[in-house]
Amino acid sequence: MLIDLTGKRFGNLVVIGLDHKEEHLYGNERKRIFYYWKCKCDCGQVISVEGNRLKEGRIKDCEDLKRNANKSYTQIGNEFKKANILKEGTRLDYLVGISKANTSGIRGVDYSKEKNKYRARIRFKGKEYHLGYFDTIEKAEKARKVAEEKFYKPILEKYNYKSKKEKEEEFE
Repeated sequence: MLIDLTGKRFGNLVVIGLDHKEEHLYGNERKRIFYYWKCKCDCGQVISVEGNRLKEGRIKDCEDLKRNANKSYTQIGNEFKKANILKEGTRLDYLVGISKANTSGIRGVDYSKEKNKYRARIRFKGKEYHLGYFDTIEKAEKARKVAEEKFYKPILEKYNYKSKKEKEEEFE
C-alpha cells in the first residue's frame, strides 16, 4: 500500500512528490515495489530517495545520500542498526512485536505440558527472567505486561523508539 509522503519532512528533506517506482522480482513468485520520492533539501538540492529509507530515518539530507551511494543496502542497514537500534546491549526492534514462532499468541508466554500451566518469561540485555507459572493464560499475560513495563518501556521511551507499525500509523 502506497502512503503518500508529499509535504512530509524527514530531517532536512521535504518530499515534493512521487518520482518513480521500481519493481523487483525475487524468484518466480515474490515481487517487491520500491517507491522513490523527489525531495528538496534545505540546501536547495533536489534528490530522489527510496521511501523506506526516508521513513526509517536512513536518509535525512542530500549528504546522507552521497555518503551512502557506494554502500550496499546491507552496509547501510548495519550502520543504521548500530546507530539507531542497538542501545545499551539490546536491540530495540526485538522489544516490540511478536515472533512468528510464537504459539500462544502472547509474546513471552508458552504452555508447559510438564507442569500443565502457562509460563511467562522475558529476555532483556542478554538475560532471561522467569516470571512464573500460571493457571490461566490471562494471568501469564498480565505478568508479562508488568515485566515489559519494568524492563522495556524505560529504554524504548529513552530512545523514543517506535515499532515499524507505529511509524506507519504516523503517516496514515
